[in-house]
Amino acid sequence: MHAVADLGGAAESLTAGDLDWLVQQAQTLANRHDRVRVRALDVVRQAREAGRARHDDDAQYTAGRTRTDVRQMGRDAGLAERLGNHQPALAAPGGTGAGTAGSSTDAPGATAAPQQTPAAQAWDEGAITRAHALVITGALDDLPEELSAEQRLEAERILVAKAGRMKPAALRREARRILHDLGFSEREADAHHNELVRSEEDAAWAAARFWMTDRGDGTVHGQFTLPVLQGRMLAKALQAMTSPRHLAHKQRAAQQTAGTGTGTGTADSGTGMPGAGAQGTTTAPGGSWKDHQFDWAHERGKALAELIDHLPTDQLGSKVNAILLVTTDLETLRGETDRAGVTDTGDEISAGQVRRLASNAGIIPVVMGGDSLPLDLGRQERFFTQAQRTALATRYTSCAEEHCDRPFSWCEIHHDIPWAPVRGPGGRILDPGGGRTDLANAIPLCGRHHRRLSDPEVTHTTERQDDGTAVVRFHRRGEPEPTRRPAGAPGERPRQPGRSQQAREATPGSIQ
Repeated sequence: MHAVADLGGAAESLTAGDLDWLVQQAQTLANRHDRVRVRALDVVRQAREAGRARHDDDAQYTAGRTRTDVRQMGRDAGLAERLGNHQPALAAPGGTGAGTAGSSTDAPGATAAPQQTPAAQAWDEGAITRAHALVITGALDDLPEELSAEQRLEAERILVAKAGRMKPAALRREARRILHDLGFSEREADAHHNELVRSEEDAAWAAARFWMTDRGDGTVHGQFTLPVLQGRMLAKALQAMTSPRHLAHKQRAAQQTAGTGTGTGTADSGTGMPGAGAQGTTTAPGGSWKDHQFDWAHERGKALAELIDHLPTDQLGSKVNAILLVTTDLETLRGETDRAGVTDTGDEISAGQVRRLASNAGIIPVVMGGDSLPLDLGRQERFFTQAQRTALATRYTSCAEEHCDRPFSWCEIHHDIPWAPVRGPGGRILDPGGGRTDLANAIPLCGRHHRRLSDPEVTHTTERQDDGTAVVRFHRRGEPEPTRRPAGAPGERPRQPGRSQQAREATPGSIQ
């Protein structure tokens, strides 16, 4: 402690190498002390089994005397028994511990003493954390029963080596593919991986709970436990509806409606605007949402109520209301192989779950391989197809208006260049139309912003980003136009021959 305090007093003289050494050594010490604590739990177990203690539950006994969480102690008690409390192996010269499972003593005729497993030895040395040890022991428990002791030992060595360069979350993903590292075929590794994910999903469904009660004051209180897939789908929708940009945009719109908004704000990243605080207060014109603290629980509660308002009660037996991208392959969708899919939130779902959701249109399957669908229809069709919506969903997650985070599933597809001529007062043609029903001309807009295109008091500009996606910006007529890229700049939507960019930007535009 004194040495670390001394280093803090001389912080101005430390180099990057010094800091790296400090945090590495501190973590090693923390890991080794954590291992001592877990070893002590195994001593408690052995004393109880020997009749030297009267308690019935090691976790409760330890948690009660150390004032710690009984659930964590329960996991640690199981981990202690799994790794054992054998004598640490001697460290190899210039390297890590040399303890090898199954090695014998040097004395002739001596009985081989129980040896540390690779995971226990690595933890003794402080090379891995408690979280790593939990992942490794769990993965070993999940191995197929027919594997030999040698194969299990090799799997543990591989996982310990990976743990030295990975965080626990990454190690958990790698552990599910351990059969591939052991030389099994891709199909066998896929089947094992998928079975682990499927079992986890079954347990999650078994744990699903929901309850609510009427408080009698106009509110309902409840609590739920969901499988991670459905939890992510709900979280994505609520997070999109309650992002700071979206909340600030709603506040500005409300002020404009009430006639109180006089400024557009100057915060960076285009988000500066009158903002709403946790109590509904607003900033002065030019303020930013960053100047206030939002009551996020309150905002998400309101968003959940709004989300429920949009539930398609006439379609509860078919489509799911959220868009979730799942990367899979054509063979899995056909049922020819069982390979776990990966969602755009980084979660794994079993092949059966992929096929179930795909059949209900609950996901947009991003299929690697297979025949492509016709996505460019030119002038043959006026309305965009479901296949085109599917393709567009891989590029957009929300409305294309610069401040709007309404999820893509709530959006309508707008023709950037109108399909039909746009007429103004007196029948004057403001835009000749002629736009194609192609992906390059498709922009997702929520209902509010799609309708705003027809507002005669508002005009808009469309800017293409480097990845080809569009950003739509609205401003009132007569106000200075927002800064945009010069003509011909990379990422700008190409002009149509014979059409002035100024006319395109000033067009109030009917909904296309």
